[in-house]
Amino acid sequence: MIPRKFTKSELIAGAAKAFPGIELVSDAVWADHTSLGAGSGTFLFARVTDPGVTLEFLRYILSAGWIARPLGAGTNLVGSDEPTDGTVYLKPSGVLAEVSCTDDGICTAGAGAKLATVLNEALKHGFGGAAGLCGIPGSIGGGLHMNAGANGQTISDFLLDMTLLDLETASVSVVPKNAFLWRYRDSGIPENIMVMSARFRFRPVDPAAEKAAMDAEHERRRKSPQGRSAGSIFRNPAPELYAGRLLESAGMKGKRSGAFVVSPLHANWIVRDASPSPELLAHSGHDCYELIRAMRGAVFRHSNIILQPEVKSINMKEQAAAMCQQKPLDILVLMGGDSSEREISLQSAANVVNALRDAGHNVDSYDITKPEITDRMRAADVVYPVLHGGFGEDGTIQAMMEQAGIPFVGGSAESCRIVMDKFESKRVMDQAGIRNAAYALIEDPEADIPAGMRLPLIVKPNSEGSTFGLSLVRDASEWKFAISTALKYDRQVLVEEFIAGTEATVGVVLGEVYPVIEIQHPGTLYDYDAKYTHAQGETKYFCPPVTIDKAIQKEIGAAALKFAQAVGNTTLIRIDVIVRDSDKAVFMLEGNSLPGFTASSLLPKSIAVAGRTSAEVCSALAYAAYGHGKKA
Repeated sequence: MIPRKFTKSELIAGAAKAFPGIELVSDAVWADHTSLGAGSGTFLFARVTDPGVTLEFLRYILSAGWIARPLGAGTNLVGSDEPTDGTVYLKPSGVLAEVSCTDDGICTAGAGAKLATVLNEALKHGFGGAAGLCGIPGSIGGGLHMNAGANGQTISDFLLDMTLLDLETASVSVVPKNAFLWRYRDSGIPENIMVMSARFRFRPVDPAAEKAAMDAEHERRRKSPQGRSAGSIFRNPAPELYAGRLLESAGMKGKRSGAFVVSPLHANWIVRDASPSPELLAHSGHDCYELIRAMRGAVFRHSNIILQPEVKSINMKEQAAAMCQQKPLDILVLMGGDSSEREISLQSAANVVNALRDAGHNVDSYDITKPEITDRMRAADVVYPVLHGGFGEDGTIQAMMEQAGIPFVGGSAESCRIVMDKFESKRVMDQAGIRNAAYALIEDPEADIPAGMRLPLIVKPNSEGSTFGLSLVRDASEWKFAISTALKYDRQVLVEEFIAGTEATVGVVLGEVYPVIEIQHPGTLYDYDAKYTHAQGETKYFCPPVTIDKAIQKEIGAAALKFAQAVGNTTLIRIDVIVRDSDKAVFMLEGNSLPGFTASSLLPKSIAVAGRTSAEVCSALAYAAYGHGKKA
């Protein structure tokens, strides 16, 4: 930008001479030009109507050392109490708000046109398919900038191309839809780009049915909070993680700042009083930002979720103040490993990455194939291991991170070592007085059935997960094969008394015992097929359990917490148990210090039943690690 040449009065005087058709408003007030009505500061805007004149006017603005920015209908803007100097806001109208449609379903709309106008015009020609969007307020230009959407549809779903004006170079271009990366409430269109017009393609529809769908959407919108508002203040962190529900859970309904209140009907809406006093209007922008800050902070404290604004802010200093209290973490997720559970780890890690991103964090993943400390691990705020088996779960990588002073999610190296070693785990159970099946440890492939143990027996690798190498030995003739199978995965084999009963599992996260899950599998054993491949049929999971009564569930939870405390890991652990059929006695089987997070994994199911989301829990784990970790 060239140095400022003209004052505001000089700019306006020169524009009045050179561009008599352009209306300039020198002391516009943000509260008057936004649907929310926040901001007592003044700004300069120009109502532009003709594409060619707009281009020439922009060149004049730039030559004067000023900048230009687009101003739509103001339906998602939070204004400022400070004067906005040095910027001319361009508000399209006239030709730049016209709509025309053809008989092939293509509609051309100027940036200043309302989306509802476009859809109604398309319907006159027998086209539609976007009824879910008809209640969205604002203009086409603003809607495209934020990729406005509702009811599972977005404006970009119907977009063909756009005519864009670069407000820094005064150049016009026609670009196809794929020139930008369209995402949830974001188009990637820079703020210095003004949409002049856009073309949309709609599909043939039954006019009566489409009209009925549009009327239904308008009726739904009429039930929204009434009064001046900007609609949703924050984006939904994920498709099924609603900002409104998070805000309601955090107790924000009815909270007030000055003339603004969080709607008692919808916790993601801020509504302005109908007739605020002049005193309140004088700092309405600041009051609104304060309420936004309070909303965001409440959700963070309650759910560990960092909400991202859906509204746009004019006062960037106020926005920064509202956003700075909650720090998104730089998190590195470790995945893969070199164990037999590698593929499960990759699936789990993908879900953890998504959950952490939904929570508002900056997340990278690293496919680690050997125990090592990398520069990226040292640079991260938190390392989140999602490794099953091998060096990722036996305490090896945890010990290295402890030595390097790297904060990480999960239990300590020593606790991981104990939990991974089933024999050691059972010794801890014995010491803590936790009931478990009789057991023995074998290393010799020629070993006989341990003295005092009777068939049937469970044979499994001592330090392996996901039931790899697991066998049920019913007859002595099966013994040698079962031992050799288990020894393929580990040099030590754990032999246990077989208990006929109902299997269940329970998670302990950050000291809290989560709901018990009952497991009903089709075969005799809850093995790899029952967990993942389902060749014998689908395994059913019940949370809360259907055959385990509440007293037994309470006993399972208490035993799980006792074991977690005994091994020194109440941060993140899942414990498997079995309830014996004959007398309903609870036997602990084993623990898992890095439980799976795949679509069929158990801990996420329990998290959901507890009324939490994966994003909340994963984020809480990351913050816990960050708070307790110390950089070297």
